[in-house]
Amino acid sequence: MAAEEGKIDPMHQFEVQSISDLFTIGGQQIAFTNSAAWMLVTLVVLWIFMLGGMKRELVPGRWQMMVEGVTGFISSMMNTNIGPEGRRFTPYIFSLFMFILFCNILG
Repeated sequence: MAAEEGKIDPMHQFEVQSISDLFTIGGQQIAFTNSAAWMLVTLVVLWIFMLGGMKRELVPGRWQMMVEGVTGFISSMMNTNIGPEGRRFTPYIFSLFMFILFCNILG
């Protein structure tokens, strides 16, 4: 695969490779890469995870408890570190945290 003369190149797995060329703007090529594909996969998996926990049942199931647990963890962490004035940033911090978490889990 990435071996030359018996040597293994561990950096080969981190190469950003173009999957398809989408279009060109001002002489710059805009391409869909393997990195963008993995971010899209992460977005879909995260969307499914959150969608499963938004049923708002009176007695929550396992999936809803998992989503509420993560939400409560991030909210508690923000209250401890930022304080009550940081509550307005909760959706942004939650989205960023979950996206990075799911990227690490999938990658």
